[in-house]
Amino acid sequence: MIEYLPLALNGLGFAASIIYAYRVKEEGEMRLSFNQMVALFGLFTLAISSLALYLVNLVTLGSAMDPEMLEMTIWGTITALFWLLVPLYLKKVRWSYIAGIVVILSQFLGFVYGLWQRVYYFSLSIYNLSIVFIYLIALATIYFSVKSLREFPKLSRNLTTVGVLGVVLMISILGAAFSYSATPVRLFMFRTAVTSIGREIEELPFEEKIEYLIEKGEFASLAAGIVVNNTLIWNRGYGADSTETVYQIGSVSKTFVSTAILQLHERGLIGLDDDINEYLPFNVRHPEYPDKSITVRMLLTHQSGMSDYNESHYGYIYGETLTDWLRDHVPWQLKEFDQIPSQSEFIEGYLNPGGTYYSTNTWVPIEPGTGYHYSNVGYDLLAYLCGRVTNKTFTEYLEENVLDPMGMTSTGFKASDFPSRQAVPHERIYGLLSRTIVKLPVYEKRYVGAGGIKTTVPDMARFLSAHINGGEIDGFQLLMPETVVLMHEEAVQGSADFMQVGYGMGFTHLSEEPWYFWEEEYDMRGAIGHGGGNWGTMAHMWFVKENGGGYGIIIMTNTRSTLKLDEVWALSIYNRIQVVLIQEAYERFNNAN
Repeated sequence: MIEYLPLALNGLGFAASIIYAYRVKEEGEMRLSFNQMVALFGLFTLAISSLALYLVNLVTLGSAMDPEMLEMTIWGTITALFWLLVPLYLKKVRWSYIAGIVVILSQFLGFVYGLWQRVYYFSLSIYNLSIVFIYLIALATIYFSVKSLREFPKLSRNLTTVGVLGVVLMISILGAAFSYSATPVRLFMFRTAVTSIGREIEELPFEEKIEYLIEKGEFASLAAGIVVNNTLIWNRGYGADSTETVYQIGSVSKTFVSTAILQLHERGLIGLDDDINEYLPFNVRHPEYPDKSITVRMLLTHQSGMSDYNESHYGYIYGETLTDWLRDHVPWQLKEFDQIPSQSEFIEGYLNPGGTYYSTNTWVPIEPGTGYHYSNVGYDLLAYLCGRVTNKTFTEYLEENVLDPMGMTSTGFKASDFPSRQAVPHERIYGLLSRTIVKLPVYEKRYVGAGGIKTTVPDMARFLSAHINGGEIDGFQLLMPETVVLMHEEAVQGSADFMQVGYGMGFTHLSEEPWYFWEEEYDMRGAIGHGGGNWGTMAHMWFVKENGGGYGIIIMTNTRSTLKLDEVWALSIYNRIQVVLIQEAYERFNNAN
């Protein structure tokens, strides 16, 4: 209900102001002119509603948590200026009208800039209507402020200049103050969301916790499952979709890439410590360390020195459906290709200095084999390498050697696979000036490697069960037990995900100790697995091995905040769902054993 506050104050404040202005005019008690009176009450209404909006965003979930806190900083500054100007309007201080006009115009310019940057999207809701009313009142206040200003005698140019400089100085001082307060405000927003939601779900039974978090997080849909030993014992779909809905799993695909590479290693087709150039039709070397070989193991453990995405790789790896949508909706400069190169042509031109698609941020200043730096490019290269060794595309190899033998019949790669069952991606674009869920087209990646696999919870449960149970599922040996142990072992310390402390060969290691966010405990029980996300989609798979068996969880959703990062929502809702699921899996595992 708190989201109704700005709208209610908008309407009541401005209506009361107009009625009061007419009343005092009729009774002849007006010290201010009618224009000054309306400008005053318009400004007062803006001050109240802007403060209400600021407070609502402080205490409600996922409102304006952009990484730099720009929205809250700018809005807080404008709100403070409104309150500072209200008594000056009342005293009929001439330069205050200039300041009011400037401040309100800056408010408009910020909104226009946000629209231009495509971070504000309008949808019909009480909250978004309150924003519209604020800006309508702002327009009226500008109009009456201008008319009020004209009622004063003209000032000299020098006095006008002094007044304008005073306005600029006032804005600068308040802006600096709110900018300095961005960090404590950010922490307050985190703490409020995390602790309030923690209290809300504390006494709820398991399924009610999940339902509460999904409703609070406003997911378009979500599917989740719990695996104990080799059985999917709990599986639910929420929202419009069902447990058979096919979701994109993003970087969880890396566990399939590493599984395929380790299969080839078992067959003697790939050596983990071999130079990758032995398997490629071109040479790959870190330009700062040209004498240092990059091995298969380094790619698997993110120690190659390759960077993550840049604009060339981003523009190439996503298919035309998504890149066309991004160019229409996102102010990013994606690489455009006159003719789409082959995967071999792109990788060679991307990784080698002087190549057609090379850029200075293709590599990071880390010597291969000495440090962790998460790289999607590295896993795309591994998938390509798999195809080179087997004379198949990576997807063909995966179907023949992993998916089909394991009975993963609802797993695919293209937008045309299972067309009636694919979850439609949604972007959660929440901020101070708009709260909207934007629907994206169903899309696919041009090549599968770092991400791009589409699957269901039941299919992923089979893959997860094999990794819990020494590589075996229903008589099919996906990998030998010793190979499973090798790939699951922590190979390097590093963090690129929630609670991550290390990485194996395609598997993330989470902290064995709980993490505390204020008094709220987040305990993932030292699970290993992987998380992933693409535009409008997220997925995670985690498991813990214990006493010859183990337990694990799977979560998939078609809601994400890629365009407008929302860390409060991710921590207090999505990550909390994972914690609730892993705790339930742990309890059910203990009950079964």
